[in-house]
Amino acid sequence: MYSPHSKNIGKPKKLSTKETLDRFSKMNRRELRGSVQYFDASTIDSRLTLSAIKTGCAIGGHAVNHAKVIEYIKENNRIVGVKVEDQISKQQYNVRAKWVVNAVGPWTDSSKIRMTKGAHIILKGNPFSIDTAVVMLSPIDGRVLFLIPWCGNTLVGTTDTDYKDTVENLRVEKTDLEYLLTAARYYFPTVAITKDDILSTFAGLRCLRHENDENPSNMSREHVQYSNEEGFVTIAGGKLTTFLSMGEELISWLKDKNPEWKRRKKIPYERLVDVSPFFDLKSPSELKFEQLIRHEMAATVRDLLQHRTLAYYLTKDNGASLIDMASRAIRNELEYSAEEIDRQIQEYRSEIEKQHV
Repeated sequence: MYSPHSKNIGKPKKLSTKETLDRFSKMNRRELRGSVQYFDASTIDSRLTLSAIKTGCAIGGHAVNHAKVIEYIKENNRIVGVKVEDQISKQQYNVRAKWVVNAVGPWTDSSKIRMTKGAHIILKGNPFSIDTAVVMLSPIDGRVLFLIPWCGNTLVGTTDTDYKDTVENLRVEKTDLEYLLTAARYYFPTVAITKDDILSTFAGLRCLRHENDENPSNMSREHVQYSNEEGFVTIAGGKLTTFLSMGEELISWLKDKNPEWKRRKKIPYERLVDVSPFFDLKSPSELKFEQLIRHEMAATVRDLLQHRTLAYYLTKDNGASLIDMASRAIRNELEYSAEEIDRQIQEYRSEIEKQHV
């Protein structure tokens, strides 16, 4: 949102009813009194995550891919590292550290956080004829929703409902779908959305500070940080737009705990490392998949199709037609066994099944 800060993208302004309808010709004219235009930013979250990881590696860190923490290493009543298991090779090894930072999102201690689900729909193309995001208030409960042009299609989201189930069972339900489409139909009544217009659905979990407010949308988006054991600190909550400041706050806390660290020279970086251009789904090839394996840490079929190329979200078959090509690239580059490739294919097909709402 706009503030007097010098780095704002642009200044907000009011639009009349006519100006609004000129901009959004398919919008509901009923009770329309105009609108307000403001500026914000958008991202592809998986690309941003990869960029942050590569930035960490560029300034001296090490990233361990597909590694699951199975236990903490303790010495003299202090946590000094973790034992991890490679989820592909099943090899186990120890990683030692002066401090272990626990940043596991929805797997955080449930007494400290409250999880809410955000469901989304990606519609094919641009059925609403919009050239910018549109903010809507749900006609059901008044909560803020969005229509967002995204990767050549339109994203509709998001819900905000309490979630008590396991992370593995997370999916979009029919009630989520109807809630989102009800708002879209209310504001754009002449646009008929059919099942064939839906490319994909997906849901994520917000980790919010544990509070007693009954309405999830009223919950604070501030993060929590706590340490119950020496050598171990947990950080959770916050949101995408605050992840850098969360990291800076955590590092400052660690320096206070370790005064000798303050004498170290600060590692300069001006911006996050750029990652390769967005994968072009119009002309997929094994060579392009191989580049993603070599330069973007892709190690599984799901990595390639869901988290690097977004074929899972942006193709009508959720990337099913690219499975053979992706698995060949994985086999050629990483020389996995046939059993491991089959396991990855089955895992990806199981993810596609979650799309069936």
